[in-house]
Amino acid sequence: MGLNVVTARAGNVIGGGDRGENRLIPDFFKASNEVILRSPSSTRPWQFIIDPLDGYLKLAKFIHNKKLKNNHYSWNFAPNNQKPKNVKYIIDTLNKKFNKKIIYKNNKNVLEKKYLNLNSQKATKYLRWNCKYTVLESIKKIIEWEYNFKMNKVSLTIRQIKEHYKKFK
Repeated sequence: MGLNVVTARAGNVIGGGDRGENRLIPDFFKASNEVILRSPSSTRPWQFIIDPLDGYLKLAKFIHNKKLKNNHYSWNFAPNNQKPKNVKYIIDTLNKKFNKKIIYKNNKNVLEKKYLNLNSQKATKYLRWNCKYTVLESIKKIIEWEYNFKMNKVSLTIRQIKEHYKKFK
């Protein structure tokens, strides 16, 4: 009995309900009126949470079907089909609905890469996977989720997953 083990990683995943520490979108929603951005010009491979989760499911099926070869033990899931956006763009777009004061600070004490990206061509080739949501669509989904959460409508997550599979299958 062979055990298939792979690693998979995703680019910067964004979505409603994220409450992690020192993360862009959660920090935006935690801030009352003022948001401080430490690296506004940093660019990341932003993707809506359902996209990489879909990739992980496709990868699990691929592994289950035992289609692995020597180069199939590490996988990336990132929006290779989109132009990367910087932190400032993400927050400015999100803030159009919330109108918070944004303070831009380039913190020289924080060691952070200016540009991050992942190559997910292997996932595209073998799993037929690509990011489906644009950054703008992702931000709209986040806003929709956060508004619904405040209104105690927690069933939105299930609806967003169902919409994804109806829209893209």
